[in-house]
Amino acid sequence: RTVRASRLYYDFMRDRALILDAVLRLYAPDRDVPIYVRADMVRQLSAKEFSAGNAMITTSEFHTPHYHVGAEELKITDRRELNPVLPSQTQPLAGTIEMKHTTFRLGNVPLLYWPYAKADVSGSESSLRAIRAGYSQNFGAELETRWELFNILGLAKPTGVEGQLLVDYFSERGPAVGATLDYETDNAFGLYRGYVIQDDG
Repeated sequence: RTVRASRLYYDFMRDRALILDAVLRLYAPDRDVPIYVRADMVRQLSAKEFSAGNAMITTSEFHTPHYHVGAEELKITDRRELNPVLPSQTQPLAGTIEMKHTTFRLGNVPLLYWPYAKADVSGSESSLRAIRAGYSQNFGAELETRWELFNILGLAKPTGVEGQLLVDYFSERGPAVGATLDYETDNAFGLYRGYVIQDDG
């Protein structure tokens, strides 16, 4: 990870810091994609813990990204173990991201809001799985999103269970929400599909 800032105050004895006008760059080597966290103020609570207020999370390096996730409160915990022989060796992301009062924004326009999310990040896992926009005669303007269900609910994902939260909007029909669950254990397997729409069309 790297940090850029206009001012940085570091306590080397306690591994704590106050970072102003901060840009944190985390790297996902398996996808060759950087993740940027921008905030007016970031606090490093320990060697592996960071917190920020009014943070902006995006994969865009532009100062004003086209899309981003905004969080009123953000906490990042890094669980990677450093290699004592090659400490600079890049490792996959591993840790947790906790967000409160989260919005998904296109430019400066908030499209979706969620009060709390906690994601267990390992490798390339992220909360937003897919997003699609389009237009059709029957549905009008369409916005469909797919989210990692357990990350959004702030829960640990049970072994053998996959879940997605569906949050959609259709200008000629109305808002819609749904969920999918697939599970498989040694003795059982199954699935759940649910979808509710306030159909004004």
